Amino acid sequence: MMAVPLHGKSWEQINSPVSSHTSMSTPSTSLQIPSGSGTVSLASGWFTAGSKQNINATKGTGYTFSSWSTANVLGKIKIAKNSKSKTIATISGAGTVYANFIPTVKASLTVKEGSVAPGGSTKIFILISRGPQSVTLTNTTVPAGVTIQFANNLVTDGLKAAKDPITFSTTASVAPGIYAIDIVATCADGQQAIVAYTLTVT
Repeated sequence: MMAVPLHGKSWEQINSPVSSHTSMSTPSTSLQIPSGSGTVSLASGWFTAGSKQNINATKGTGYTFSSWSTANVLGKIKIAKNSKSKTIATISGAGTVYANFIPTVKASLTVKEGSVAPGGSTKIFILISRGPQSVTLTNTTVPAGVTIQFANNLVTDGLKAAKDPITFSTTASVAPGIYAIDIVATCADGQQAIVAYTLTVT
């Protein structure tokens, strides 16, 4: 059984109701592969209450492993290392184990809005993380008289987040107004991060 919550996070589920009697076992793992997010290696089966089971989360294209979590636990399910994709689950209660995956690219802006006079320009920075990877920057349609320049394109995101300047320029004849502009960061595997910027022409 698979759950796909909001905000781009995908979950792979291991169902494990457990009897407190040591001779009883637990039905586990109903595996369905979320579209592009990842899988869990533990196969369907029965496990003795209190047993330790190796669990392994494998990321799909465009995603990276984030953490393990549990839900609807009756008794206790202990994950040895929540932040490790390969770890051990000690199953001593009924519940569900989730492998959480997140998109491989994350983008944010140093400021989300700014103003400029006709004929002027303003500069902000975009932060790209979760690399190493190369990311292409694009933008949605801008009004006549407004141009956007990316200092680097491709942006190389190393082990530390990349910080790249973006310049918004206007002509002297641009119409005053408030304009919503999306900046789109696309990595090689097709995963995208979209950040919104509001430009006010005074």
